[in-house]
Amino acid sequence: MPRSTTHRPLPSRFALLGSLALACSLAVACEKQATQTPESSQSSGSRAAELAATQGTDEEFQAIAKGFADAYSALGYGDVEGAVARFSEQIVWETRGGASGSVDGREDLFNYFRNSGRSAKIAAERVFLADDEVVISQGVMIEQSKGAGFVAIGRIIAGEIVEVEEFRTSPPADSKGPSLPSETELITDYGDDVNKALAESLHLAWSKRDWSTIEGSLSGDVVHHDVASGETTRGFTSYKKWFEGYTRAFPDMSFEVLRSWAAGDYVIVERRTRGTHTAKLGELEATNNAVELEGLDIYRFENGIIVEMWRYHDAAALTAQVNAGQPAAEPEKP
Repeated sequence: MPRSTTHRPLPSRFALLGSLALACSLAVACEKQATQTPESSQSSGSRAAELAATQGTDEEFQAIAKGFADAYSALGYGDVEGAVARFSEQIVWETRGGASGSVDGREDLFNYFRNSGRSAKIAAERVFLADDEVVISQGVMIEQSKGAGFVAIGRIIAGEIVEVEEFRTSPPADSKGPSLPSETELITDYGDDVNKALAESLHLAWSKRDWSTIEGSLSGDVVHHDVASGETTRGFTSYKKWFEGYTRAFPDMSFEVLRSWAAGDYVIVERRTRGTHTAKLGELEATNNAVELEGLDIYRFENGIIVEMWRYHDAAALTAQVNAGQPAAEPEKP
């Protein structure tokens, strides 16, 4: 039974330590909730009625979400034709990160899937019905025995998925990466606008290195998955160490929210990351190159705080931007 969005107080430490920007964003979110979910709708309202008044019934939208998951399952079984049939005849599919590309129409999508080797070892881990027009898939594909993550954002019009923006990570260099999920979880309940405002505000806190606000937003035993590297940290202290290591070479690194969606206990955020390489990165000395990347983050909430995070970014693109304009390494002499 789909649940309605309800008011829920933020943790007190977060409220005390939040910045003015956070307070404003939460106030807007709460006001939006108050106007969109009156008491009568909370007790007897149905998401099915709302969807029927716009594009379709609740059952129809759940079928679309399941169809998105089934498309990836069909690819995993080598059924490219069956996968393509889940989308509109006029489907526009854009892939970013990893092997980028864009196709238009089912026939081109069929050829793209077949020619890019997309018909093997791929599956959706979760599918989120984010709102009446957006369905989002989170999953894994295996490339050269290594797992690479993806998040695909589908746009729904008249009961069909007509556009997909798929963001893919490159397979990690130093680990096997994520494993294929054994089943797909469908998240079709309404999300929480307060959770979404908190997730958005975190990007400002990260940009300012405001660790009081960050710590107040995350569980003490938060689990963080850096999908691009295949690294998972457990606990706030370990996560902080990871973050400081990741940003050490880019002291001015900032994070901008581009779009966000809420579904069930999850929030999905598309972000832009900018920074300047002014300190040593691994064995590479500072190049002073500016970097700009787009990626996605997925957050899972419990009781108003984040307990699990997945970070998707294109590590290969970051390396290329850092190394741009640098002399190529001389080959070793035999």
